[in-house]
Formats: sequence, C-alpha cells, structure tokens
Amino acid sequence: MRTRSGRIRDSAIGWLGYGIITYSGLMPVMAFAASLWTERQQYAPLLQYGNPIWLGTIIMTLFWSSLLGLIPQLFLNVIATPDFAGYYIFRWLGFSPQNLPIPWAQWNPIIITVIMLRVMLQFMPASPPQASDHGPSNTVETSGAADSNEGSAPITTVKEARMEKFLMPPLLFPAKTTHTRFFPKKHSFAYSYFYVGIPVGWQGRSGTALSADVEQLPVSRRKYGWFDVNSADYLMRSSKHPSLESKLRTYLRGEGVKDDEWSFAYLCTAPRFLGYSFNPVSFWYIYGQKSELKMMLLEVNNTFDERRMYLLRADEVTAEGEAQAKFKKTWTKDFHVSPFNSRKGSYSLQASNPHTPGRMLETAFDNLITLKSSKNEIKLVARVFSEGPAIDPSSVGDWQMLQLIASWFWVGFMTFPRIIYEASMLFFARKLHVWYRPEIMPSSLGRHATAEEKTLEKFFCQYLKFLIERSASSVEVVYHPPGDVGDVQVFSTPHSVAQEDEKQLLEVTVLSPAFYSRLIHYAHLTEAFDREGLCTDEKNRTVVLSRPDVLDMLLKEDSTRPSIGKRCSRLETWRWDMLCKYRCPPPPVSYVEDGAKPVRDVVVEDIRPERLSQLDRFAMERTPADEAAWYRTTVTKTFVTQRYALGISALVGLAEYLLQVALSVAAYRATTAAFAAIEAASIAFAGGDVVLAHGKLELLMAVSGSLAGAGLVHLWNVAKGT
Repeated sequence: MRTRSGRIRDSAIGWLGYGIITYSGLMPVMAFAASLWTERQQYAPLLQYGNPIWLGTIIMTLFWSSLLGLIPQLFLNVIATPDFAGYYIFRWLGFSPQNLPIPWAQWNPIIITVIMLRVMLQFMPASPPQASDHGPSNTVETSGAADSNEGSAPITTVKEARMEKFLMPPLLFPAKTTHTRFFPKKHSFAYSYFYVGIPVGWQGRSGTALSADVEQLPVSRRKYGWFDVNSADYLMRSSKHPSLESKLRTYLRGEGVKDDEWSFAYLCTAPRFLGYSFNPVSFWYIYGQKSELKMMLLEVNNTFDERRMYLLRADEVTAEGEAQAKFKKTWTKDFHVSPFNSRKGSYSLQASNPHTPGRMLETAFDNLITLKSSKNEIKLVARVFSEGPAIDPSSVGDWQMLQLIASWFWVGFMTFPRIIYEASMLFFARKLHVWYRPEIMPSSLGRHATAEEKTLEKFFCQYLKFLIERSASSVEVVYHPPGDVGDVQVFSTPHSVAQEDEKQLLEVTVLSPAFYSRLIHYAHLTEAFDREGLCTDEKNRTVVLSRPDVLDMLLKEDSTRPSIGKRCSRLETWRWDMLCKYRCPPPPVSYVEDGAKPVRDVVVEDIRPERLSQLDRFAMERTPADEAAWYRTTVTKTFVTQRYALGISALVGLAEYLLQVALSVAAYRATTAAFAAIEAASIAFAGGDVVLAHGKLELLMAVSGSLAGAGLVHLWNVAKGT
C-alpha cells in the first residue's frame, strides 16, 4: 500500500498532467479520467461539484491569471461556459443522485495546495528591490526616451535626481468639479474628484500609490501602483503601445509643433484603479525651454467612447507675468459631448499654471471652462480644481495608502453613473431638448471598434488592395482606418516608374468603425459610399473620399470582372443564400435631411433582386474557406441582430448561449438515461458488485455527457458555418 506522501505526490503529478492534456484534446482527457477509476476516493468530493472536462481549466486559470483578475477569468473560462451551466442545471433538475452538500473537510487537499501555491507565487518578488522604486528623491527609474518606432530621437539614459529632470514630480490631487448651466434651464452640481499629475517621460512607480507607462519597462521591472496611468488611454488610438512621451511628440509634430519648441509636459488626469478609468477631460501642460507655459492640450472624451484633442497656444499679446499665472484661450466647439448641447458654439479656458518655481510639492491646478452658444451667450460653466495640498506618492505609508484607497477608489467607478444621473435630471426634471449624437468630424477620434467591425475591416482592406492590384489604370490609394484597428496603408497599381506622374491619388478616411458594420448592409457598394460619405449630412458621415470618381472607376472595373467559378457545396451555397435573404437596411441615421423625409402613407420598398455584394463575392471566391466562413458568419449575425435583436449583438450572443446550454442539458439527460440502462443491466448481471459499477458509471457519465454536449454544440456550429 502506498504512503500518504506518495499518494499526494502522484495526485499532484496527475492533476498537472491533466491540466496539460485538457488543452490538447478531449480524447486524452477521457483516457485520463478512466485511469482515475481505481483512485476514485481522491476525486469523489470534486466530482460531486465538478465535471472533469473543465476542472483542469480552473487549475490552469489559477496559474495564468493575476489575483485581481482571477475571479473574472474563472467566470469567463469556467462558469460562463455552456457545459458548466448545462451540467448544474442537469443536476438541479434532479436527473442525478443527490448526495450534496459535502463537508469542506472532504475537499481534495491538492486543490487547496494549488491555490495557496498560486497566492505565494503572486507575492514572491521576481527580482530584488531596486533603488528606483522609492519615489522622487532617488534616481530616475527609466529613460524618458520616446519610442524609436515613432521616429523621434531617443533621450540618453542618465541617473539623475527626478527633481532635476522634471519641473514637477508625480503627485496625487484630491480635487473637486462643479458644473453650472444657465439656460435654457438652470442646473448645478458639484462632486469630489481625484486627479494625478504625471511628468511626461517618467516611467515606473512612485511608492506603491502611483505608476505610469509601466508597460514600457522590462517585464521583470513592471510594478504597478494602486493608481496607474496607461498610455493606451490617451491621445491617438493605436494597435501598438507607444509611451506617453512618444504619443505626445507624434501628435505635436502632426500639429506643426517642432521638438525644440517645448521641453517638458505635465499631465493631470484621472488614473486607473483596478484597470478602470473614465476621463471626461485630461489636461496636458506643455512648457517651453525657459519653463514658461506655452501650450495646453485638452483631451476630451464623451460617453460614446469618442475623443477630441484641442491644442491651445498661449496668446502672444499676454504679458509675461500674467501668462505665467493664467492661461487663457477661446476656440470653436466641434465635438459632441452632451446630448443637451448642440455641436455649435465656443469654449473658453482660464487655467492656472501648476508650476511654481522652487516649490514643486506645492503644485496645484485650477481650470475654468466656459461654453458659449452660437449667439455668444454663456450657456455652461465647468470648473475642476485641486483641493488642499498635493500628496507625494513616494511618501505615502501603508496606513496612509489604505486611507487613500478607501477615500478615493470609488470616484472613478462613480463618474459614469454620476453623468447618467445628472442627464436623467436634465431630461426628466428640466425637460431639456435632446441632440442626437452626430458622427465625428475628421478632427476627432471615433470610438473603439467592436470585434465584428475589426473582422469586417480586414476583409474591406483586402478587397481595397485587390481592386488596386487588378486595376487597368494607374492608381494609388491611401487608406486611413480608425486608430485602434490598424495603421495607414498605401496601395499602388504595379506599373512602371515612367507612369508615376500619371497616378490618380485616392484617400479613403474612415471616420467611425460603424462604417464597416453599415457597409455590409448595402448590396451595391457604390450606393454604400454615396450614402455613408457623399450624399449625406456631415453629421451622418462615416467615411471621407478625396476622389469619389476614382473609387467609382475601381468598382465599375470589378463589377465587369468575370467570376472565377469557385465551387461550393450545397450546404455552403445555402449559407450564402441565407446571407442574401437576411440582408436588411443599416440602422437609421440620426439626422435626416428635410428633402429625404418619407412622405406620409407612402411605403418605399427596394424592388432590386437579392444578390451578393461585391465584397461578399470577393470573400466567397478569393479568400480561404475558413476566412470566408468567418466573414459569412459575422455578416449574417449582424443582419440577424439588426432584424430581430434591436441592433444589440449581445442579445444574439445570449440567445445562442442559452441554446448551447439547452443542448448540454439534453446531452447529459440522454447520457443519464443510457447509463441507467447499463447500470440496470449491471445489477442483473453482476449482483453484489453494484457499488463498484455505480462508482465507475458516476465518473464515466460526467465525461461522456460533456463529450456528447460538445458534440451537439459542434453540430450547431457546423450548421451555422463556424
């Protein structure tokens, strides 16, 4: 008989092997589960609660997730799977022997050991503490160099005091924000707020409270503070991850600001806490070579995930002494922030200079923004300012850190609910007019693209490249996708250099990712570009074309290009036919022109025959089968969402999830019935060996039921083409 330590060792090795083979396929898992029959007493407490198919996923999740992300990852990888829900619904319905609950003492000690080991590994330092982890009084943690891939000159790494390198250190600002609306109805509110100040170029952590640009550091030195500033949340959206300084330098160059026109920048913003933040407005203070405040950059975000950067230059006529105390500027409003204000009007800013020479730790900020209507009447005044002295994050002790978190952690999470509450007051109590969200102007940044829009963008980009490569004319296309989707791409027809001067240049600028999800609703791409970019109000525009005639020429060439005659199975043909059948108009636009409003009692119907669009045909005939299937599924789901789910894709996903759960329950039910018959036969044949047979069947039933459920879900996926 094996010793207890030997059994624990073998069990640990077994669970580790099981966690590995879980990700290799289902058949090895089934074989491994069968090998546990003789040692079933070690796993019985777990089997009553869990299914061996996904139990390994829990163990691997414990090792692959951070402690803060453990619960969400367990939910996504385990609890939210149809098999998990199906298994417990099956047991809850009483289709399995109920011998629960099991006392905690009977839980397998191996799993407890695994969890404790995971906790120990989380707090085990990856490297010895560095001197750079202790705040402003020590050496700089990393170079403030801009990323080389952004085309900026690197800054030499020197170990100097942070106070000498930056005009102002990293700081924490307890703050307050106030809003007062004067017309058409008066309304005011005031809330506490929490800001941090970051010297742009600083990377690392100050104490345990504050960190910035940690992703730019080597993995062994990435230590996050409780409050964090991530460069992905600021300025241009990108598929890459440049630093704050690199993004600021690139943006300023695009606005015509040379590198030698500024020497230092300081960012005041709301930080992330536990990975979440919502920033209505961030303030960038940009200083010249003489430490004078030359420019300010206001980065405004609305609740629709859209962004506008306003670069404001100090007025040259302002006296030097006054300029150092107050920064004043007025500019035209062109960004939709609130549904209770139109996109017309102007802003004016009065901002105090947070830099006080010789008194860096006494830094404070105070910004007053006034919104005026198109008739130059003061409509709204908003102010955000620091309250009390700034806090040096490097000097915050453990007890102070606990008090700081308790006092301010909730502010970021409450920003969006506060906005919703005040909006409801304006709508229901004050009865204010609502301005629908217009599409952004080229000067702004659109929202993040959804997963479906990113998929469709890849096919649109491939199709655009295909049009250029097969064109008989000399054409060059500059394609500007949304920032988080990809980078600018240039496509040219393969002609000789002698024809370079004859090339026709076309720029395609996608303003909003909604363009991709709207494009597929049109069976005729010429109509799509007309309605989305040319023949529509600018507030509805999702794409801008520099030369529409060039695009028309390319599309006409493609429409006359013969089909390559790719053969499809009957099932594939049926799937493409269903795509045509479910095609529907895109969601209605927010702003309808007077001449385009429908006539009363007149129904407009598209009498054109159902057909595949040019983009559909390209995906079907000229992309690999798996990519074509992915495109077809994405497009069909978009149509079904628009037709039957009010345009909310989450409802379609929920319906499919519930269907998969039902299939899993049915699979377990059928498996139970089959094994009940086998067990009855075992009783008749084996007589007294019933207990052993029941023990083996309990394990085999769980494995087989999960495999059967996976098979049914697989059949459903085959039917829909994924």
